[in-house]
Amino acid sequence: MLHQVRSTWDLGEDVSRDTHVDRRRNIQLVDLQSQLVNLQSQLVGLQSQLVDLQSQLVDLQSQLVDLQSQLVNLQSQLVNLQSQLVGLQSQLVDLQSLLVDLQSQLVNLQSQLVNLQSQLVGLQSQLVDLQSQLVNLQSQLVGLQSQLVDLQSQLVDLQSQLVNLQSQLVDLQSQLVNLQSQLVGLQSQLAGLSLSVGCVTGKVQGPGGKLLLEWTYKRTTYLLMP
Repeated sequence: MLHQVRSTWDLGEDVSRDTHVDRRRNIQLVDLQSQLVNLQSQLVGLQSQLVDLQSQLVDLQSQLVDLQSQLVNLQSQLVNLQSQLVGLQSQLVDLQSLLVDLQSQLVNLQSQLVNLQSQLVGLQSQLVDLQSQLVNLQSQLVGLQSQLVDLQSQLVDLQSQLVNLQSQLVDLQSQLVNLQSQLVGLQSQLAGLSLSVGCVTGKVQGPGGKLLLEWTYKRTTYLLMP
């Protein structure tokens, strides 16, 4: 009785261990499926078919073992159970034929699995190439960002120069206003001088009057010079 309890306990530990292994394999399968989004549906379908066929194969093998055990027992009862033995042998032939068919299907599925694994290797190689291209693009981006920083620095310098030029422009405009004001004053003085010259011209006679007109002209020209 104790031996049976221990056997049951050991069997439970084996089942728990097998369950833990199955869970770990399922986790690994989920990780692979997350990396192979494009092949997920095909791979899951094929794996599901493979699991079903393997389960059927196990069942058939179990049935075959049972039938072989029955065959051994029936051989001891050959005289009385010949008719039953013929029926069981016929069933055995059918099951063996079915087993051959299932094995053939299993071979085909394994071949498809190999092809999918080959495609997976190709996709992984493409992924490596894309990652390399990404690294190159990131390097280019760093260079462009550095150039952008330089251009922004140049822009700041140009903006500073623009502010200085605008300040100089304001100063020049102020000087221009002053010069225009002076010009208006000079034009007013010129008008007064011209009036005085007209009066003097009417009064002055002889060489002295000519010298006075020349002096007035030179004085007016000097005042009008910038």
